[in-house]
Amino acid sequence: MLNKIIFEYCHKFNRQAYWLGRKDNCRLGGNIVTHNYSLEILKLKNENITDIVILPKNHLFNRLVNNKSKLKNSMFFFSELLQLLENGHQCVKAIGIIANIDKGPEFNYIIINIANAINNGSSLNEALRLYPEFFSSINITTIAIGEKTAKLNTCLRQIIAQQELLQQTRIDIINACRYPAILLISALAMLLFFFNQVIPSFANLINDLAIEAPTQTKNLITIATFINYYAKDISQNIIILFIFLLLKPYKKQRNIYNYKTYSNLGLMKKLQQQYFTTRFSYNIAMLIKSGVDIISALSILANDYQQKQSDILYIKNKLICGNNFYNSIKNSKLITNTAKEQIYIAEQSNNLVNTLEKIAKQHTKKTQDDINRYCKLLEPLLILLTGLVIGSILFNIYIPILQMPNML
Repeated sequence: MLNKIIFEYCHKFNRQAYWLGRKDNCRLGGNIVTHNYSLEILKLKNENITDIVILPKNHLFNRLVNNKSKLKNSMFFFSELLQLLENGHQCVKAIGIIANIDKGPEFNYIIINIANAINNGSSLNEALRLYPEFFSSINITTIAIGEKTAKLNTCLRQIIAQQELLQQTRIDIINACRYPAILLISALAMLLFFFNQVIPSFANLINDLAIEAPTQTKNLITIATFINYYAKDISQNIIILFIFLLLKPYKKQRNIYNYKTYSNLGLMKKLQQQYFTTRFSYNIAMLIKSGVDIISALSILANDYQQKQSDILYIKNKLICGNNFYNSIKNSKLITNTAKEQIYIAEQSNNLVNTLEKIAKQHTKKTQDDINRYCKLLEPLLILLTGLVIGSILFNIYIPILQMPNML
């Protein structure tokens, strides 16, 4: 029944859908090509495909049915592939084994298509290029070099190390922000309770007793009335926005490194620069270790980091003009000044790759320490702010109560 609903939804809104199923204990998948549900299911069953699931190609929908991030799935894919290759399996067979592991419909569909592409004669890096939203061009280039030099296992280890560093940074950031987030949500829930329950009841009491409320209390009652009056409209708008995102076509490319909504804030700008320094340094080091020259490495990075593309291409052009790496990057705001100083020393001692890896690790720790420090500062500020807001609400409620004996 659910398959039919999803099929009709995709057909009505002209969205592409795909199917997943099993045949002879192997997981298979493909695109929906017909506009008739019964014919599509009949065709698949005639091919002896069972456990058929139909899903739309929509980012939000796939996130709802698969709560693992793309980074986690990518890490899992490369880790399992490395383990299977080290155990003596051929690449095609290894990917077929991974495709049979249930890690969510989107992941399984992608791995099945990668396996099909390799079976049809494509190399691993060519198959991965079919899904740029899942595999970065940096990782794909590293894989291509590993295939060309017969050092695929070594390149996979480098990719896994880079992803583990990034994943650990994200986990530390989430853990540091968890308690302030709980405080903020609790404060908002408390305010919502006051505006939705306490203040309207108090306003009714004042009206029943015919008491003249002070101006501050009247303003508070007006705000509560406004919120309650438009609560239904706000809820409806949230639902409409959710439906719009659900109907939105699948987005090929996502970039998380430079949102303009917060990039101009001083604190966020600093943390963002440190975080980008970590990624930039480690990716350059990984590509150079894989045999890519620094100019080509910058071209690959420019393709991966679209919103930093102009800055990266500026550095690349300076290198092409004959400048060394430090002189090319010293006027850029892409990375921190500390990293630039270390790059200068590294070039003098001809130890750039190891220094870049060291920079990545240092800035990972620095980012984690800064976030922990800011969150510890934010926690008492949130408690103080919540206390002030709720205290002012209670004060404005108690003013009429204290004045009641004089009015009776």
